Amino acid sequence: MATEPIKARRTIRKYTDEKVSDEQIRDLLLAAMYAPSAWGKRSWQFIVVDDENLKKELGELTSYSAQAGQASIDIIVLADKNISSSWIEDASIAAEHINLEAAKLGLGSSWVQIRGMIHDTMDAETYLRNLLGIPDNFGICCMITIGYPAEEKPPHREVEFTSNKVHLNGFSGLGEAA
Repeated sequence: MATEPIKARRTIRKYTDEKVSDEQIRDLLLAAMYAPSAWGKRSWQFIVVDDENLKKELGELTSYSAQAGQASIDIIVLADKNISSSWIEDASIAAEHINLEAAKLGLGSSWVQIRGMIHDTMDAETYLRNLLGIPDNFGICCMITIGYPAEEKPPHREVEFTSNKVHLNGFSGLGEAA
């Protein structure tokens, strides 16, 4: 079934101490670079964080980012807003390519949003921008934490096609497309 890789990919928030290799990092980033982008602009860029002190900071970035501190690497997914007005979409597709490639490589991953407040005093995006020297013209899509899983999760449960979630030729309330 074509959806097997998607069913198998699960969010992993606990990692072992084993390091992700340089070759695996390159494979993850190459997968991201295969992502389609609006008008072929390839507006995305990536910051790979493997420094223990920076990862600790990233782990305290939001109430959702604790796993960043224990991951082997964290990848910040950005895009240049001056290159594409569709930077959010471009970066989102690249980020999901990273997640799927991580699963293929036997690695765990977790998408972390960069919204909210850090220590109730500063916007998390502003803090991250300052921490990593990210220029203002780059939008921050997300952070992907990557490492060897220290937890095991079964594939997603079987999902039935739900026709009331699909609408044909306009929003029809309950949805009755197929």
